[in-house]
Amino acid sequence: MLPISFNRDWTYCASSGNLNFDPNAAQAERIPVTLPHDATIHEKRRPDAVSGTAKGYYPNGDYDYFKTFDAPEAWAQKRVFLRFEGAYMNARVFVNGDFAGQCNNGYTEFTVPLNDFLRFGASNEIKVSVQSDDDSRWYAAAGL
Repeated sequence: MLPISFNRDWTYCASSGNLNFDPNAAQAERIPVTLPHDATIHEKRRPDAVSGTAKGYYPNGDYDYFKTFDAPEAWAQKRVFLRFEGAYMNARVFVNGDFAGQCNNGYTEFTVPLNDFLRFGASNEIKVSVQSDDDSRWYAAAGL
C-alpha cells in the first residue's frame, strides 16, 4: 500500500442540506482549507443555538467539502481507496457526482473504494457532505 496525503487543496462551504451531488452548488462561497478542518468553529456562537451549552452555543450545520485532483492512468491497475481518519458526522462521499460511500459515526475511521468512480487520466472531484446536530454532550465540531 502506498498512502498519499490528500489533506491539501480542499474547499468547503455551508451546505443546502441537499444530499445529492450538485457541481454548481455554492461555487462562489467555497473557502480553501487544509485538513483537518472544523467548519463549526467559523460559525457565530448564539445564545439561542439549539444545542446550547453542550456545544458551546455553536449552531448545528451542514457542510460540503470538495477536492479536485487528477487520477493517473497507472492507478487503473491498482485498488484506490480514500481513507478518512475522521468525518463528523453522517458523512456522505460522492466522486464525480456518484454516491461512493458513507459513514454515520463521526468518530470512526473509514475507507471508500474509488475505482468504480474515477476517470483515470483525467480530472476528478470528490464531495464530502457532513453535518452537526444535537448529537453530542460536548463540542464535537463538524468537518474532516
